[in-house]
Amino acid sequence: MAATHGKFGALYKWDGTGNNLAAEACTVVGNTAQITDTAKRLLNPNCTDLVFTPTNAVAELKIDLLIGMVYYDGAPGVTTVAGTTAYIDQATELIKTAYLFNWTLDVSLQAAERTEFQADWKTFDPGLAEASGSIEGYLVGSNWWDDVEDLVDGTQGAAWLLRLFSWDKDDDMTGDHYDMWAILSGFGVNVPVGELVKETITFQVTGGINFTADV
Repeated sequence: MAATHGKFGALYKWDGTGNNLAAEACTVVGNTAQITDTAKRLLNPNCTDLVFTPTNAVAELKIDLLIGMVYYDGAPGVTTVAGTTAYIDQATELIKTAYLFNWTLDVSLQAAERTEFQADWKTFDPGLAEASGSIEGYLVGSNWWDDVEDLVDGTQGAAWLLRLFSWDKDDDMTGDHYDMWAILSGFGVNVPVGELVKETITFQVTGGINFTADV
């Protein structure tokens, strides 16, 4: 898949705290169930006991941590969710770490060939998806070295939320954008004489990407 490019965005660091969910109500639509309270939909990617509980006997297909939604192979009926430090308060527990002025996002899908003998066309089965990219921006605050140390020693985990804008006609940060949890895989600092400090960061997406249209 060709790379997606954009001009604006923001990098947020999760402060490591979180909030518990206990039999939290979900809204069911078709074969999906989504946490009803919109303030509780950004789920902690490091939570180990997150459990959605449907009343019907259905198989869980996947959980979208970015929008608090679970997908099933059938109608789940009344569904609740519970977990320790399971959701993140976006207003108080995400720290804006960098303003972005350029980014690139590359998405690819593995494919396994299953072409039969004497077939006219090759056929493939889709496999796992992956995404990576790079961002350029200005770091906010004076604790950027702590962020580098977190990158080096691995204590950050999936603690970085990227919001990348592909279209924002009003320039008010409400346009078309991609959200994703990311692992920062590289960090470069560029400091020309007489200019602002700029950073180039490479990243790997973990757990998928969510697209939100312009509001």
